Amino acid sequence: MKVLFTYTPRILVLASLFLSGCTAKNPEWLRSPSGAYCASGLSGSCLKALAENAYADATAKQVAAQAASAAKLSGTATKVAQVTSASPGAGSEAVKGGEGAVPSGAGGEGSEPVSDKPAVEKVVEASAVEPVKDADGSKFATAAAKLDDSIPKLAFGIAAIGATAASADGYTPSDKAIQSKEAGAILNVGSGPVSHAQVAQAGKISDKELRADALSGLISLHARSMSEDQINAVLNELYSLDKAKYANALIIKLPGLLKSGDLERASALRGVLLASKSETDRPFSMLAFVASCYTMAGMKQDAGAIVQDFLEDGGELSIDDQKLITLAISVSNGSYPMMQEFYDFKSDEARLSAYLTIAVIARQLDNLKVAHRAVADAVKFIQKAAVKVDREKALSQILAVSPGII
Repeated sequence: MKVLFTYTPRILVLASLFLSGCTAKNPEWLRSPSGAYCASGLSGSCLKALAENAYADATAKQVAAQAASAAKLSGTATKVAQVTSASPGAGSEAVKGGEGAVPSGAGGEGSEPVSDKPAVEKVVEASAVEPVKDADGSKFATAAAKLDDSIPKLAFGIAAIGATAASADGYTPSDKAIQSKEAGAILNVGSGPVSHAQVAQAGKISDKELRADALSGLISLHARSMSEDQINAVLNELYSLDKAKYANALIIKLPGLLKSGDLERASALRGVLLASKSETDRPFSMLAFVASCYTMAGMKQDAGAIVQDFLEDGGELSIDDQKLITLAISVSNGSYPMMQEFYDFKSDEARLSAYLTIAVIARQLDNLKVAHRAVADAVKFIQKAAVKVDREKALSQILAVSPGII
């Protein structure tokens, strides 16, 4: 058996997997809980139900957070008013020295000097309490702001799968949330081809970030039903808007070129992708994406050669990169990765990204069975209590890749 890499024991294992594969059995206790959404199988109805419930919950939390923040501010204002009325100079004749007032240190037999000590004590007590109140209020405000940022992303994904974004009582959607819902609806094209009108509609979205999301979504989800001219027009627009989203959209073309046997164009595209600037917050390198595409397209030896050339040039593959490629090898060998194979990622966010990466590549290779399974596992994964992810953000990511799979 040819050894492709000789750099670390981990790389040696990875190299052998390119040519062999591995199998393992899941113990019974690893089955998902029956009470979770889509526990018995992923469907459009159960995913919509989860999304709609998550949106209602997120908007209810924001209403509560805003109400709590307002209550804190109201309580602070009341305290200030009470302190002001009790402070020196607030009208006390004894302190101001008005008619009948006794100066401090003066008075008849048995008299006590007039002092402002009680008022000072009240001011000190209030000042000692107020910073805590302000801190609590800021926490509620921060929570509300975080929810307000995640709600538009949820609205985008919900509209993309054709679900209904019903909000909680008392919630007023922001302009961004409304625009996100409209932008997401553009991606809900069903099984039909993408029309020029839909591409034009996405290109007219005023918010640049939303426009980039809609355009990249069209290619990521519906490239197979778009003409070459449509794809190139969208890519050109994306390049001017967001280089990172442009690179992410560009990679979607690679599996199709490999599947059709257009290896020359695939090689040229691979060079562009590997030369692109990597996103700092992305869990996997572009090399891992490229190698996974080649591997899942049945070209494991080519994938190994690409990685070996990269390593010989001084590059490095992270542990998570290697693990993603290992998952791709399992798919290439004709079996979906075992649950345990997803355990070794350094974070839950990386594990979620692995599910979605496998789903996206499989979808472009027309392997809908694997794509469906990966999305289903992602949906179950984010519902586990022990999983440490931003659940609204995680669900938004799942929804963004689901059209055409569920």
